Amino acid sequence: MARFYALVARLHRESFDPQRAAALEVEWWRVHRAHQHGGADRHDLVDALRALYSYVYSVSEEDVRVAAEQRTLAMDHCDRWVQEGCDPESPLIAAEQAALVRSYAGLLAAVHRL
Repeated sequence: MARFYALVARLHRESFDPQRAAALEVEWWRVHRAHQHGGADRHDLVDALRALYSYVYSVSEEDVRVAAEQRTLAMDHCDRWVQEGCDPESPLIAAEQAALVRSYAGLLAAVHRL
């Protein structure tokens, strides 16, 4: 992950520390796994995503709240879709897509507030 973030920082002339960004990335994955299995609530996952987004995009955690909440909702839809057997006709697919679009729109809005 650190190599990925080092590449991103170099290509886009970002000033964040790749090691810190990688640690935040791994943390939200860890919290997601805990959330999937009942060891963390959705607010923990939202907070982990807010921390990553805030750090990488150099914005406040409040500015990326919507993005993190919608990304968490998308993960919830995806996890449920898998639990229910991965039906390609499931309405959860469209729900996940809609939440992802709202998440990315939220990130875009946060970055453009700069």
